[in-house]
Amino acid sequence: MKYISKILFLTGTALCLGSPVSASAGEISVAKIPISGGMAVFRLFDDPALLPECRGRGAGGVIADVEHPTKGTVGFGTGCWTAGVDGYIRLTVKSFDHGRVSELTLHNSKFIDPIQEMPTGRAKALINRVDRLAGQCRGGSGDNPKTVEACGKMDAAMDQVRQEGWCWGPDDAFGFEKRWLRCHSR
Repeated sequence: MKYISKILFLTGTALCLGSPVSASAGEISVAKIPISGGMAVFRLFDDPALLPECRGRGAGGVIADVEHPTKGTVGFGTGCWTAGVDGYIRLTVKSFDHGRVSELTLHNSKFIDPIQEMPTGRAKALINRVDRLAGQCRGGSGDNPKTVEACGKMDAAMDQVRQEGWCWGPDDAFGFEKRWLRCHSR
C-alpha cells in the first residue's frame, strides 16, 4: 500500500478529509493507474461524500484500492472527488493505514465507464506476462544476460498484445498516466 501514497502526494496537498461511500452508491467511473508493484484504482461514485468536510463542494465519493499481481486487491482509502470545468477530476483520499489525507488530480480521459471493455482471455494473459517481464526488465542490471532476455521477451509479448487489439497509451500521455486501451482509441 505504500506505492499509492507516492502517487497521491505527487500533485498537492489535501483539501478535505476522506469520506466513506454509502453501500447504495452507484459506481460511475474508474481509473487504473500503473504503479510500481501493481495498479492504483480509483472508483468514483455518484452518491455525495458523507463527511462534513466534503459537503457543500458538490463532491462525490471515491474508493482507492491497490491491485497487486500476487496479493490481489487491497483497500487503500476513501475520500471525495470533484470535477472541474478544465476537464480535471480532483480526488482527495484519506488512507486506512495512517489516516494521511492526500490529493491527486487526473484528467477525465483517465476515467472509464466501469463496464467498458477490459482485456480478457488471451489478451489479459499476455498483458499479465508483459507486466511480469517489465518488472524483470526494468528491475535487472543492464549488463545481466537475464535482464536482456527479459526485455526481449517483453517486447515480443507487447507485439502479441497489439495483435490482440490492445495498446499501451494514450501515446501523448506521460508514462505513469498510460493504461491498456483498445488500439483504435489511442
